[in-house]
Amino acid sequence: MLDVSTISDRVWQYLVKLVLEPAHEATFHPRSFGFRNCFSVHDIQRILFFNLKTSSYGIQKRFLIVNFFESFSLKDFDSIMEKFLAPKEIKKSVFYLLKRGLQLVFLSDDLNWINILGSLFLNIILNGIESIHPCVRFGSRMVCWGIFL
Repeated sequence: MLDVSTISDRVWQYLVKLVLEPAHEATFHPRSFGFRNCFSVHDIQRILFFNLKTSSYGIQKRFLIVNFFESFSLKDFDSIMEKFLAPKEIKKSVFYLLKRGLQLVFLSDDLNWINILGSLFLNIILNGIESIHPCVRFGSRMVCWGIFL
């Protein structure tokens, strides 16, 4: 785990976030709501209520709530770096930051200044998991629904 970063490190992380966030926002799954600025909890409620309506056989559906780890420890950085849409210099710097021990955690907005890139990196890594089964992901939790016999 990294110690308290310097001001220059935080500024660099914030600039990298400003570069990576718009590029990846276009590739995120429509049902991924993990700490993204343009969505709120009400959007998730709207999707869940739409799937609970009687016209969509909501009485027969079952919901499964999956809670991912609050903190991820990843060792295969090469496969992670393939998912990043960034220039080679930024990818190299992010690779060294991950090797130094950047903690990948989902933080609330008020603690986001401590770990600016951790939540964004986890959203990039978990992108596409929503296409496996009808579900909604918000941060480290995922709600799946379906008719289970």
